[in-house]
Amino acid sequence: MTADACKDLEPASTSASVRGGNHVCPASMAWTLDNPLRRWLTGSRRIAKRYLREGMVVLDVGCGPAPMLLDMARVVGRTGRIICADIQEEMLAHVQRKAERARILQQVQVHLCEPNWLGLNPETADFALAFWMVHEAPDPDQLLAQIVDTLRPGGQFLIVEPRVHVREQDFEQILQLARQRNLVEIERPRIRMSRAALLQRT
Repeated sequence: MTADACKDLEPASTSASVRGGNHVCPASMAWTLDNPLRRWLTGSRRIAKRYLREGMVVLDVGCGPAPMLLDMARVVGRTGRIICADIQEEMLAHVQRKAERARILQQVQVHLCEPNWLGLNPETADFALAFWMVHEAPDPDQLLAQIVDTLRPGGQFLIVEPRVHVREQDFEQILQLARQRNLVEIERPRIRMSRAALLQRT
């Protein structure tokens, strides 16, 4: 999860959007990302119910404090797993504590990754989520390639970007990069304050 969700910034230019900004929201600001109002605004429960199924392995890329974790864990159940990947140990420690409190630790895997390297095994996940973070990755194209690599054939990827920071033409450029990585667009979900697309690995 990027610093865009912590403070208001001017919309990025097209070139900056494609290159990525590498802004990171500090763990001390986790509460701004993980609270009931934000979960309601982003439709966390609705997203989980619509796209996830029991037993799925879900990858939450750039999870931050993983605001959707509890909703996703309820849907995938005890036979499923949520992989929470982030570059900050402090954020992942927050996720671990939350999982312990909710008694879902057995369903959650926290994974520390590098800014330019996810470091996950190929064909691991049935579903991947990148919420408000792709445009701020150091290299969005490389990130998309690695996400595709972690998806099983037929796996789906929900990419959600903030309207206030990512213009329509910038979002389309991100989706063009995704198409070049063998992702096929399935639909454009309506998510508050966001531009979103559901993609599928061919």
